[in-house]
Amino acid sequence: MDGVARLASENPDLKFVIEYKPREPRVKMSYDSVARTLLGIEKIGLPNIGILLDFGHAIYGGESAADSAQLAIDYGRLFGMDVNDNYRSWDDDLLAGSLHPLELFEFFYVLRKNNWEGVWQLDQFPFREDSVEVANMAIAFLKSVDKALDSLQNDGFIIIVNRHIQNNYKSSDYSHTVGTKLKTGYDIPHYSDLIFDELKAENENRGTAVQVIHKKDNV
Repeated sequence: MDGVARLASENPDLKFVIEYKPREPRVKMSYDSVARTLLGIEKIGLPNIGILLDFGHAIYGGESAADSAQLAIDYGRLFGMDVNDNYRSWDDDLLAGSLHPLELFEFFYVLRKNNWEGVWQLDQFPFREDSVEVANMAIAFLKSVDKALDSLQNDGFIIIVNRHIQNNYKSSDYSHTVGTKLKTGYDIPHYSDLIFDELKAENENRGTAVQVIHKKDNV
């Protein structure tokens, strides 16, 4: 804290951010959560220190990224953000929206609700995929999120990013998602319908495989 305070106090014309993270490179980080980071920043008491909220760090730290963003905004400390995705156990830096698109939508909803006008940043590391292609996929997804936010109305929770996911993501690699409440006039399937169809297809494939095995055993 002393080092951050000195740096910020000697450069009052610059803004400094702390990007908290549960662990890595150390096993335990001093700034490991939004609450702990805010406590440290408020104790320092300088106006030019804030938080850079990494969506992936928040969810793999057991937080709701939307709630974390709201808390940082309430204290006037959300200076920046970046998005990616992970399996909640490590900082995988996967394609934004590939695993938790609804939570990502909620995160951006909080930003929109509070008129937060910072830069939308990506923090992805596709080790095997083409990095430019993955970045373009994420940008297209975020544009869909922005469009869905424009379409969000008080009388219904709609989300139109599902069609984008189905049209642009490989179903074997990325999960499907849709809105959990339908709005009149929009033909959007409930997520359970998609899951049922996928399970049905999977079971049919399994049944075919079992028939082949039985046939071989009877020969």
